[in-house]
Amino acid sequence: MLNRSLRRAAMVVAMLVAAGGGCTGKKVTVGSEYDPTAPFSLYRTYGWKGDPQVDCYGPRLDIPLLQWRLRTTVDGDLNGKGYGLDPSRPDLRLSVRLKCQRRTTDSIGDYIGYRDTGGRQGPSEAFVLGYEEGVFFVTIDDAGTGQMVWRGTASVVIEDGFDDDRIAEVMRQLLTHFPRVGGRIPVAVEEGD
Repeated sequence: MLNRSLRRAAMVVAMLVAAGGGCTGKKVTVGSEYDPTAPFSLYRTYGWKGDPQVDCYGPRLDIPLLQWRLRTTVDGDLNGKGYGLDPSRPDLRLSVRLKCQRRTTDSIGDYIGYRDTGGRQGPSEAFVLGYEEGVFFVTIDDAGTGQMVWRGTASVVIEDGFDDDRIAEVMRQLLTHFPRVGGRIPVAVEEGD
């Protein structure tokens, strides 16, 4: 019986070491969906529905700066795909939301998933103290009809806060699934990088 418990403990330790050793970068889990009847080949311009919404809290969090980072990153990505910003008569209207939520790991599988998405805490800290997860939402509507034509989400573990490079990386991966001007929707629906 003791031998069996030692083998089980050794297996758990091996799994934790493998999970920690295999984590070289922060994985972003991305998903998207779109309206297959939307005329994507006709869209050329976009406008914002309002400032990016940030549902995150913390003593060191600068919400206006975070909103500015989200907006400039999305503007840069959409401009790189050939879309022009036209606040007065856009073809598309978009909104961006960042929601932060507290998570804990309740099992070895949860802990491995946490480490795969960039978590660095040990198992006991991740279980007892938990961690922050940021979920980014981008919703794009046809400005003429008001119908949603594309929506993307991305989630990532947040342990170092939000810097420009991290936001750019997450938004780039999220908007990879949105077509270039005159283009078609990329096929991938859900992936993790």
